[in-house]
Amino acid sequence: MARSDTIQWEALEHAHRKEKSQDWYWALGLIVVSVAVASILLGNTLFALLIIVASLALGLSAGDTPNKHTYTINTRGVSVDETLYPYKSLEAFWIDETRPHENVLLLDLQKPLVPHLVIKIPDTVDINDLQDYLLDYLPEEEMYESASHRLAEMFGF
Repeated sequence: MARSDTIQWEALEHAHRKEKSQDWYWALGLIVVSVAVASILLGNTLFALLIIVASLALGLSAGDTPNKHTYTINTRGVSVDETLYPYKSLEAFWIDETRPHENVLLLDLQKPLVPHLVIKIPDTVDINDLQDYLLDYLPEEEMYESASHRLAEMFGF
């Protein structure tokens, strides 16, 4: 059987959780004000400012809907929309099939601050074909998502 030179699919960058209620934003605000006031009373104004700025970013990103990306795997490398990750910039891959209702492709990047690229794989993509294709270019090594990525997904980000 002849194999295609390209495997391509579209998927959301993360699972879309239901919209945050007004109570969620009020709770966020109450927690932030409490921590910021406590921090100022303890003499750590810079930490209070950091908490306020971080919570503003969190509040703004909480209302965003996930973007749909086009993923392409071909002889040049792995592309996410217009960004190409050549195989020489990747160390290994792993297909995590342990999650209920979704499979995830993990790519080990040669970047210290962004250790893994996490890509959702829809049911329309044949996992065995994807694995066979990637084995031609990368070693398969068991890896897991970072704790921060799992935490963000748990909270719907």
